[in-house]
Amino acid sequence: MVMIQWEFCSMQGPPQWKKVLGSLLITSKNPFDKGATRLGFFMNYGSHQRPNAEYLRFLNWLVGFTDGDGTFTINSQNGKYILQYSVAQGNRNSQVLYYIKKKLGVGSVVSSGKGMKVYRIRDRNILRSCIIPIFDEKKLWTVKNYDFEKVKAASEVLEDQELTTGEKYSKVAEIKEKKAPEFYVSPIWSGNNQKIDDDWLIGFCEAEGSWYLVNKGPERVAPAFGISQKKDKHVLETIREKLKITSKVKLNKKQGCWMLDTTNRRAVENVRVFFEGRLKSFKSLEFKLWSKAVYYYDRKNQKEVRIIREKLRKIKEWSDPGREPRRVTRGLGLREPGLPT
Repeated sequence: MVMIQWEFCSMQGPPQWKKVLGSLLITSKNPFDKGATRLGFFMNYGSHQRPNAEYLRFLNWLVGFTDGDGTFTINSQNGKYILQYSVAQGNRNSQVLYYIKKKLGVGSVVSSGKGMKVYRIRDRNILRSCIIPIFDEKKLWTVKNYDFEKVKAASEVLEDQELTTGEKYSKVAEIKEKKAPEFYVSPIWSGNNQKIDDDWLIGFCEAEGSWYLVNKGPERVAPAFGISQKKDKHVLETIREKLKITSKVKLNKKQGCWMLDTTNRRAVENVRVFFEGRLKSFKSLEFKLWSKAVYYYDRKNQKEVRIIREKLRKIKEWSDPGREPRRVTRGLGLREPGLPT
């Protein structure tokens, strides 16, 4: 007999969550048998069961944000293995963590060291039924996919009722010690599936991108956009093509990472148009100021550009560890960005 049973990850979560993800329980034994095998997967929607487009866009954004600032880890504590999905942010951007928590309907936000907060999920049932299906269906684009696959494999081992506790821990220990190959590339890059989704790119750049102003001589300050990666040069190359940036991806030997930077006027305008009104995190405030600088730069008003640069510097100073995020906008003449619902 084959029995199929839906188990939603959070009955307290938003309604659309119950339409998006679940876990499939398939067993050839009695459904109450402890030997039943549980497999996580992303639901195939019927015409009457499709989540709204906005929520699917959020999931794409979340994958991009995770590619930037998320982690999948296997840790040992008190003789047990703990699997964890987490996203860390400074206090000034902690709102985005609560946004993720609200949208998913699971997880918790906790303090993590001075000036840092972390959204995390450690419950294996929630990981198995909610988080793993997301990243199984919507693959990570960076080397972080390897860490996800490790957590997924460890989850399957720990749920295997045919193994003893000792056998489980031995197998998980082996998985934990595995390192990504030097030239590992996420399987999402295989074949012709290499078109980066807009929402993924927004999430990724909110985590990793930088909109800033740089000296271009004693008399000129220019708008610039930059993004870096320790590995995954191919990701930056694809972003470069999508945003029509003419600058080449270069290796910064001093910092040990690949960098994509541009002050090219046309490329800066492409970046401005692409991200305008689309950022969800605290960086939307920085982007708004940067966009004003682009406006004044085009009109050769260096005085206003320099004023905006000082405002951006104040944001950095006022967002040091220990300061409350909502104090950052004082004196800037701007409202703090609100996150979408």
